[in-house]
Amino acid sequence: MRRVGFDFPNTCPRIDKQIDGAKSVMYRFLESLLEEACPPLSPETLQRLASENADNLYRDLEVCFESVRSTNEEMRNEADRQICDLHDRLTDLEAEVARLEREVA
Repeated sequence: MRRVGFDFPNTCPRIDKQIDGAKSVMYRFLESLLEEACPPLSPETLQRLASENADNLYRDLEVCFESVRSTNEEMRNEADRQICDLHDRLTDLEAEVARLEREVA
């Protein structure tokens, strides 16, 4: 019997890649902002502050990213459920058609 369910590749790796991309964007943005606001900062201090603040910002936003991940999982589960329900309904209708064809014959 063939598998019945949502036929689409797992999206978690794509979501993870985008989250990592967001982390990089936050770091670059903060680094640029600090560089413009505080030109006398040494490169080491600039990198440290940008990194610390990007990490803090990510921690504050992490619940948003995890919500996207869990919503994605919920959608996949619901798609699987709906497809299984439709498959069951199709199987029932095929059986009904076969029964009716036997009655007519």
